[in-house]
Amino acid sequence: MFVEFYAMPLTTASVRTALPRTRLYRLSDRSGLLLEVPPAGSKRWRFRYRFNHAEKLISLGLYPTVSLRAARLQRDDARGLLARGIDPSVDRQLKRAARLRTFELVARERLKSLGRIVEQRKLSEGTLRRATWILESHLLPRLGHRPIDEITAAEVLTVLKDIELCGLRDTARRARQSCSRVFRHAMGLGYISRDLTIESRGLLEPPITQHHPGISDPMRIGELLRSIAGYTGREVVAIALQLAPLFFVRPGELRQARWRQVDVPDALWHIPAECMKKRVPHLVPLSRQALQLLKRLREVSGTSEYLFPAHRNPAQPIAGNALNIALKRMGFSSREITPHGFRATASTLLSELGWRSEVIERQLAHADADRMRRIYNHAQYLTERRAMMQTWADYLDQLRVRTRDETEARR
Repeated sequence: MFVEFYAMPLTTASVRTALPRTRLYRLSDRSGLLLEVPPAGSKRWRFRYRFNHAEKLISLGLYPTVSLRAARLQRDDARGLLARGIDPSVDRQLKRAARLRTFELVARERLKSLGRIVEQRKLSEGTLRRATWILESHLLPRLGHRPIDEITAAEVLTVLKDIELCGLRDTARRARQSCSRVFRHAMGLGYISRDLTIESRGLLEPPITQHHPGISDPMRIGELLRSIAGYTGREVVAIALQLAPLFFVRPGELRQARWRQVDVPDALWHIPAECMKKRVPHLVPLSRQALQLLKRLREVSGTSEYLFPAHRNPAQPIAGNALNIALKRMGFSSREITPHGFRATASTLLSELGWRSEVIERQLAHADADRMRRIYNHAQYLTERRAMMQTWADYLDQLRVRTRDETEARR
């Protein structure tokens, strides 16, 4: 129960001197503004109004934090909403919900969606890890707390430019892509109406292209192959090093290869679309040398689903830098060769051996301009590619032996 007193409009003095009584009471100002005085606690401002024939009451804050003048301004704002047919209580709820729809909330929702796609094996785990890293390292610290519908295009561009000024041009470009995906996710949820990153298009510096070094000198390739053959580290890594130049796939595709993808009777490695950079399935013909190595690898990898299981956790593949570290231990720096550089080596030397560029490009899984042709032609030139991959394996054997013989002859 409460008592309400109607008198002259409130004044600063009357509000200040309103003392608590045994029961809650209210002092009325004009146009629905009330000061509520409880027996104990702070005085509260209320606004009473009618909407759709129902009487409603909303809070406008505590006195003295909210002064009489500030309370009247809030009341006038609420009356303005009523004049436009808007319920102030509903408007407040919507604004409160909008404040909770932060950039981080939407970003986390999108990551959950990506996680479900990964579980369906339509997206690689590496893609999810990279998306999470970009968000947590560069975007959430600056934008995470902001309501997504209050972020401006200028604010987004400032964040991206700050990343760029640290010398991380490629990271800035990836951050823009990640930011765009978060905004588009928010558009799908109805939180915002446009993607703010569109306005930053063309305003970032292009990334500096870094070519993966590869060895093109056949004799040096032979020296590398001899070093790999004599590698004394973990056998799983040793076999991965031997298979890398035979397959010349991307390091992530090699590292995450699974036994269920390998068809030994047909001598083919079927790489599914979700494991490929371009999201198109790919076939790798297996030479006799590759099949021999895989036979030994099957004994070494045990029950793991991966060809190259991690030492401590066989349920995961070897680390991304495992082959790089092994090459460095053998005396080959990353300025001379990387696991990715085997692709450049194969491309150069196979061309010199007279193989058609179309066949080489198809085996490298380079993008076709026509997406539908890419999807359905992953087996294109397969007979010729089988022959090429066997010739390539034989050629690498010859380089390794020739280098050994010439080294012994010099002694």
